[in-house]
Amino acid sequence: MIRTARSKIASKVAKIDLTDDFHFAKWLRPPRIKNPEVKALYYSEVLDGYEVEPLKLPNSLKLKFKLDIFDIPAFRLKYKLEHPRAYLIFFGLAKPQLFTLKERLLDEVKIYSLNSQLPQIPKVIDQSSLFIGGHAKVEDQSSVFILNKSDAIDKSDLFILQSAELSKPDIEIEQKPIKEIPYLISLPEVKDYLADLIPEVFNIALLSVEKFEETLSISDDLNNTNISLPDVAQIKVPGIDDIINSTAVSHYIPFDYLTTADVQFYSPSFDIPHPVFKVRIDLPRTIVKKVVVKQKNFDTVIIDALNDERITEGAKTIINSLLSSYRELSWTDFSSSLDQLDPYEISQGEFLTSNSFAVLCDELGCEKFNSASASLSYLFKKGNIKSILLISEKNRFKEFWSNSLKQFTRELKIKKYEPGTTRKVKGSSVIWFADVDDLGRSELKDFDKIDLVLFDELINFRYAAQQIDQIITRIEPTYIWFLSAINNQKALKKHLEDLPFTQKIELVFFGNSIKELRKDKQTALIKDIWLSPDEMQLFEYNEAITQAKEELNTLFDSPNPIRFQTNIFTIIHKLKQILNFSSFRNISPKANLLIEQINAVHSNRKKAVVFTQYDENGMKKLEKVFEANNIKFVVGRNGMSAEDLKNSLSNFYERSDLTVLLTNLKPSRLKLNLSKVSYIFNFDLWWNPVTVWQNDDEIGINDPTASSVVMYNYNIRQTFEEDLLYVLEEKGFTNRYLFDNIKSETLSELLTPDDWLTVFGMNDGYKKALNNDRNKVLNKLQSIDLSGYKAIMKYFFSFLGYRDITIMDIDDEPMFYIIGKTRKGSTPVNLHSKCLLTTNVKKEDYEEVVHFKPAANEIKRKFIITNGEFSERIANGTMYIDGKELANLIITLDLKAQLTRKKAG
Repeated sequence: MIRTARSKIASKVAKIDLTDDFHFAKWLRPPRIKNPEVKALYYSEVLDGYEVEPLKLPNSLKLKFKLDIFDIPAFRLKYKLEHPRAYLIFFGLAKPQLFTLKERLLDEVKIYSLNSQLPQIPKVIDQSSLFIGGHAKVEDQSSVFILNKSDAIDKSDLFILQSAELSKPDIEIEQKPIKEIPYLISLPEVKDYLADLIPEVFNIALLSVEKFEETLSISDDLNNTNISLPDVAQIKVPGIDDIINSTAVSHYIPFDYLTTADVQFYSPSFDIPHPVFKVRIDLPRTIVKKVVVKQKNFDTVIIDALNDERITEGAKTIINSLLSSYRELSWTDFSSSLDQLDPYEISQGEFLTSNSFAVLCDELGCEKFNSASASLSYLFKKGNIKSILLISEKNRFKEFWSNSLKQFTRELKIKKYEPGTTRKVKGSSVIWFADVDDLGRSELKDFDKIDLVLFDELINFRYAAQQIDQIITRIEPTYIWFLSAINNQKALKKHLEDLPFTQKIELVFFGNSIKELRKDKQTALIKDIWLSPDEMQLFEYNEAITQAKEELNTLFDSPNPIRFQTNIFTIIHKLKQILNFSSFRNISPKANLLIEQINAVHSNRKKAVVFTQYDENGMKKLEKVFEANNIKFVVGRNGMSAEDLKNSLSNFYERSDLTVLLTNLKPSRLKLNLSKVSYIFNFDLWWNPVTVWQNDDEIGINDPTASSVVMYNYNIRQTFEEDLLYVLEEKGFTNRYLFDNIKSETLSELLTPDDWLTVFGMNDGYKKALNNDRNKVLNKLQSIDLSGYKAIMKYFFSFLGYRDITIMDIDDEPMFYIIGKTRKGSTPVNLHSKCLLTTNVKKEDYEEVVHFKPAANEIKRKFIITNGEFSERIANGTMYIDGKELANLIITLDLKAQLTRKKAG
């Protein structure tokens, strides 16, 4: 019988296809003997809904007992086996009688009562008398501790002094006459202390605020020794005695932290030959070098400060500045102090500040936030303007304008206009932001005198054009600036006709195309755009993420990692579709921005390709959006034949009325001609960086011919996309130079369940745990020997996709070279790396690798790696990996097991 059962079960097991549904380990392991749990006794006054007589609490020590204490004699224990049949069938002997004892153990546990069926009263042995203490016996021993009175001996007469006898000698004091001696009082000495005052010359070298903003971090642990003292130039002032031969004493005053200098420029209200600007410097805690000059003589010495060879050129420049007339602050001087502006942005600012009524119309892709903000700061410091009204859209203000204004217009306050709440739009030293969607509800009485009105690009003011015209007419600003992404004056003038006040002023136009501004660039311009979801998207997203967390909690304990990863990708695609469009709407923040940008592309007579991964919440809804906004487009869908796709591409390239190619195809099928395409929009970006890089290569945006192409990647804030980017950056996966050779599937496998839980907000201790692992690996790296270092680096580069790896030793040095190769398409990629088992690495230790130049049709990857730190790095297309970064990458690539623990000899 057992042989037959075993044969049937084996044949059924052999037909099972999915191993996930059948666990061999559970069938093959021997049965466990389980001791059944005996539950503790409990007491209740209600039994199946019926009240019973309450149990009276005992009031005597003899009757006290505890219900939760029980004990079962060892001879009454009954054991139970869990699932033994499969094991017995597969591995048992053929004779059934040998299993009689085990078969009996499979019976349910029965309770045998050795007493009568009636409740038994336990015998109580009264031992309480042993534990009840009686009254203690009292013995009076106080007499032992009470001292008897001692006999007193009176010796006080020995210490009492007898009265001394008084004697009165007869002494007479002769009184001599007093002699008066006259004293002469000299006249007071008059001294000219003013003439003796020591003149003091102070020269405070101003600290470069921009320089310190980039390099100095204010903290409680600020080390003053790391900040160099400002140079002090001694000014040779004609008329003061020979200062060159005088003595100088310097005093250094330390500071706690550096505050920004408050620089204010103004022009006086009265007319003078030369415009005046004033600088007020407020540095309460800075470094001051005090020079005390002590004159040795009072002879007047005249020094020709401008021609004396002993005076430095810097001092002569300062003297010339002090003796010359004040001159007007120019845009060239002002912009030269701003390191953050690119050359094309300086040209933009020069145009804006030179014209009261200006239209800056650089093509879409040339940002104007920094140049416009710097221009506002310049005019304010010159005293030309005191108040600004910025008309934009709330998402653009939050994502772009906010940071730019904080960086360049620190002296100006930023306020938001709220219809019905804001009493007056006026004031001094203020920038008012007005959302174009709120202007339709505004009232004219809310607006007072404003010096400058700035219209942002890519905003649709047609619906509020009448109200805007009335506002401009009322406030009569001195400056009106328009920013536009349309580099076509004819189309731009037609666009401005919606605002009647533009016909009453003479506007000056200035703008460049992307091709003109990027003629010296070698690759396309890539811009990541982060938007905020609307209220319906946020509602759906929160519901979906809550459901996703419940699924992940269930899957986290699953023994099948493939199933866990598959569900992760399903959740990601579901959430990304919600971030494209809410299921209740056909419009979204992404779609709104896309429409404004596509309109600018159409006005500039350029073409754009829009990529999306999805059909319903991608292709179909975008088609409705384009149709609703009269945008001509063609589509390239999954499932299209090669002939149909070829015809769509041909129409897109040749027809001037077609602006957009909308597709959900892979770029490898499209084979785009980038000489005819100026803009690429990734409506929903792939989550895997390797997939994104592959798509970029297939599009060809890294080729020199794509230098005039602009790519926009749309992302949504306050969602998993921000957390996903954080995890990828922590693991190092966003570094293409390092991970360009691995496959997308490999990168997916390197992300652990803890990483994914962090992406979905379910792992609060992620950062702390990761830092602990990094420190442990770093400690091992710092104690590794040279042979172990070679082994781990060979694993490292092998995992990154390099083959034919060779290690070349360097005699008597704790360092070595690694070379290898791979391919990127048809192009060979050669690895050149130098690995050092030292710290404080200087350029002399590795500069021979840095200066390797790639041959024709070759890609050269150069790495300098140390288990310590770099004291200096040469920026020359080389990747530097120090000990901390190497420890993080070892964790990322799951190479911790390859680390040797031998200490360096």
